[in-house]
Amino acid sequence: DYYENAEEVPKKSPLTSLKDSIVMILLGCYYYRLNKYVLAITLIKASSQFIEGGVNTCNIDFAQNVYGFQGSETSGSLALGALYTVMGVSTLLGPILAKRFGKETRMGTHLVFMIGFLLLGVGTILLSLVNNVFYFLFVNMFRSSGTSILWVFSTSMLQQIVSESYRGRALAFDLAFSTFFQAMGSIFAGFFQQLDWSTFNIVYFLGIIGCSFCMWWFCYFNYYGHHYSRGA
Repeated sequence: DYYENAEEVPKKSPLTSLKDSIVMILLGCYYYRLNKYVLAITLIKASSQFIEGGVNTCNIDFAQNVYGFQGSETSGSLALGALYTVMGVSTLLGPILAKRFGKETRMGTHLVFMIGFLLLGVGTILLSLVNNVFYFLFVNMFRSSGTSILWVFSTSMLQQIVSESYRGRALAFDLAFSTFFQAMGSIFAGFFQQLDWSTFNIVYFLGIIGCSFCMWWFCYFNYYGHHYSRGA
């Protein structure tokens, strides 16, 4: 019988497994050190998630205290539900529409990244300027589409450019960075809420940071653009 004749895989001790895991993590860090472009692509999603985490924290206050539907005991829940419905639809449509603007090349993907950051940064600033629930939902649609564009295209590029032996670790780092930065964005917004900043001012500040990220990545990709031909 196949299962009876198969050699039993020796079990590793917990200490050995821990050592192997640490070695794999360190090798992954060394891979990033040698491939800074891969690290940059990994940080694209993370930087967008910082803005997303902060805005999501502010959206709760917007839904409960600013744009709640009048005459309903659950006005905050209704507004938040409508918000996340709009965000869900735009998250689906954003990457599909963005694909039409950029060719399936590295330079084309760089352009899509800039579109995503522009939608995220400008959309977040506009979020602090609107005073109507329908404008609020409309602007959030553009902002969340920018986030989804950055999420989808950065992950897709990582899968293409990272060697197979390191792909799993790169995607794990990608998710870890994104989760960490999103949490930091929430802490950032919560900190300024404790300082009695208005939600509009916090969102405006996050929008400025988002536009700064856009300019930073534009300079980075413009500098590294000569490494890749237009058809690469």
